[in-house]
Amino acid sequence: MLDKICADQNSRGGTSADLTSLAQYAYNAYLINPNSTTNEYEPLLYSGEKVNNLMSLMESGDVDEWNFSLGANYGHYFYMGMSVGVQSIDYALKSAYSESSADGLDFELRNVLSTTGAGVNVKVGVIVRPVPELRLGLAYHTPTYYSMTDVYNASISSSGAIDENGQSTHYYEGNEGRVDYQLRTPGLFMLSGAYQFGEKGFVSLDWDVVDYREIQLKDADGYPYDDTNNYMYQDFRAVSHLRLGGEYRLTDNVSLRGGTAWYQSPIKSFVNENNVEITTAGTTPHYGIEKDTYYLSCGAGYHTGGFFLDAALQRQMRSENFFNFHDNITTAQPTYAALSSNKTNLIFTLGFKF
Repeated sequence: MLDKICADQNSRGGTSADLTSLAQYAYNAYLINPNSTTNEYEPLLYSGEKVNNLMSLMESGDVDEWNFSLGANYGHYFYMGMSVGVQSIDYALKSAYSESSADGLDFELRNVLSTTGAGVNVKVGVIVRPVPELRLGLAYHTPTYYSMTDVYNASISSSGAIDENGQSTHYYEGNEGRVDYQLRTPGLFMLSGAYQFGEKGFVSLDWDVVDYREIQLKDADGYPYDDTNNYMYQDFRAVSHLRLGGEYRLTDNVSLRGGTAWYQSPIKSFVNENNVEITTAGTTPHYGIEKDTYYLSCGAGYHTGGFFLDAALQRQMRSENFFNFHDNITTAQPTYAALSSNKTNLIFTLGFKF
């Protein structure tokens, strides 16, 4: 990381330029120093020195939505509906990245990031039943327009770097940063179809189209971040989400269900292949490049009168390439951790209709 920090700082004009965020932390921890001859910053590690690194992080948060909906039905042939959604976001990140060398130089960079916000969207849709067994649907979800706030801070500790007073341990904590901004997410088009096999069951298919190039960032006053928006337009793409599911009724009261889903990655493949630099939030240096996500599910349901009980087993399979930081020094394939996240959820639903 120190090579990366020095390269970024020197590209801005060496010691005559203001220190970048990460360079300021490294400099105050005595991990980089300016060369009096070249006027450029150099890391304490010698060129090509190997280090052991460790990354840990913890994320938490939620996205809540209140929906205010209305619908209409014409002759059980044509249905239409609309809803207004009010969303809230609460996200928190804590991370720690450390490096240690054989010469006894160690440092740890800790980051915290909090993101909160609220947004609004509108959803409209129609369903047509050309014959009683067949349902065809079309829906559009508008972009969600958010007002967001990021609050972030970082600290760095080091040992093994001797300062002018002979001290070998150092600690530096920056000032808390805050950014207020506006975010527009992409809209979503949905096509759906379902066919009912008498009283024995049904099969359904949903196809979503989302163009992530529509994402837009603006400052708190509504002026767009043109450079960032252009980068997102280059790096993101339009994707599809497919969901296929069905139900078979064993008896009047018991049904079996199964389904699968595929969510395409919104990031173009060249971003990873060409080691494109990613701008991260606050002082956080790490990021991930998400790949496709797959779901498998099965379940059973029981209902009688106004009572119903459902149980479902869902398997999520996703992967990503995780970067501790963007390495623009390495000319070969960039180093990253290939992460797989396979989760199994068991879901029970109990309800009464009255």
